Amino acid sequence: MLSSDKKNCFVKYDPIPNLGLRGTSIEFHYENGQTTMLVYGGADGRKLIPELATKFDKMIPCVVAGSDQVAENFFSKFIEGKDVSGNYFQPVNYVRILGCGDEINRIMTVENDDPQVHLDHGPNRYCNNLNDGGILFSPDNQRICFIPTAGNVPMGQDGIDQDYVSGEGDGSLALQFSNGAFKGGATKC
Repeated sequence: MLSSDKKNCFVKYDPIPNLGLRGTSIEFHYENGQTTMLVYGGADGRKLIPELATKFDKMIPCVVAGSDQVAENFFSKFIEGKDVSGNYFQPVNYVRILGCGDEINRIMTVENDDPQVHLDHGPNRYCNNLNDGGILFSPDNQRICFIPTAGNVPMGQDGIDQDYVSGEGDGSLALQFSNGAFKGGATKC
């Protein structure tokens, strides 16, 4: 995605397997124009595995979540095919993907899982919120966006309903991939 010349593009990746409760976790830290990916594992999931650390120059992590407006704009543009004005992604300095028991993996954009941290905002609220079917989005070949999923409404600050990302909801990204035609001027990367 970083080397593509296409804007507003999607790519499929092999979905991250269930990382298990207190098992493996993957963190992306953005600072000074560079994103560092760190992987943790071990019995309690807190041991850094240095040989898996990777740096990505000029990559900014982002999510399609964080505010109702971001999710609504993304949904309108890429699921419904409408013109929108305003942001349809949220750049972040931190992304953590971790297991959530026997459920689907969890994505968070706050560094601390201390209960005093506000986990009720954006994609941090729910445990099984990364049922993205292995789909990433890039608006500009620099920002690489995860698409957190939610299940109560079609879209909101928590993300996009999984039926419209990895499922068979009307206009879902998974269906757009299978028929090769994307809405909102999007394309494959």
